Amino acid sequence: MMAQPSYLNVGCEATIITSTRQLVVNVEVYYTGDSPSSSNFLTVALMQSNIIGYQASGGSNYNHKHMLRHFLTGQWGYEITETTEGSLYSTSLYYEIPEDYLDVECVLEDLEIAAYVAEGHQEIISGSMGEITYIDALELDAGIVGYNVPQTSCGDEMTAQVTIKNFGTQELTSLDFEYTVNEEDAQNYNWTGNLAQGATTTVDLPAFAMDAEQSNMFYLNTLNPNNEDDQLTANNNFSASFEKTAFLPQSCKVAILTDQN
Repeated sequence: MMAQPSYLNVGCEATIITSTRQLVVNVEVYYTGDSPSSSNFLTVALMQSNIIGYQASGGSNYNHKHMLRHFLTGQWGYEITETTEGSLYSTSLYYEIPEDYLDVECVLEDLEIAAYVAEGHQEIISGSMGEITYIDALELDAGIVGYNVPQTSCGDEMTAQVTIKNFGTQELTSLDFEYTVNEEDAQNYNWTGNLAQGATTTVDLPAFAMDAEQSNMFYLNTLNPNNEDDQLTANNNFSASFEKTAFLPQSCKVAILTDQN
């Protein structure tokens, strides 16, 4: 398989912040030729080695290597729609690594990253293993860890809640929010408070006017923690879709069937 030619190159690199177990993967796909498919699919997999498991037939423990732990891109990957020679696709992926998978400890030093591109969901064209850089901690890192956005909108304004977490070693005292619907004029809000490392808080964003369409997108970005640059921007962005509420007639008739008792 290694000797067969491919029409694209895949490169990836990853960073793990060990104190907060955050993973950021940067991937580039460059087309050296034309793909026979109008779209290809990029998959990024997180794997773990040195997992000891009992081997019934051998009567002893077995050291499992390269065990799949998580697909950062979902099961079928991210679609690439520009597949002609000279096209460059790049993306950054973010994932918070859990302490364990099904009660099996996830050891950060035993993790591996693989990125590969496939035609459809079967034939893999090419891929590569990503080098992982380990960083102990960051001083300024505020990230989004939760949200509450209405699923429908029945008026001309909107409210939203977002939960932030201080991943940095420096106490978080201020953070800027920039948000919009359907890429209209951005709204801005400055949060102030006192958030220690590892602590979270929920922020109520001020209501803002909007012109809702049948299908809508809400975009949110956080920036300038403590009025300085965020050292990890991969966890600063969030988007969600919501629908316009359907308006029904103001009157209706209800027929009731009794049980004769």
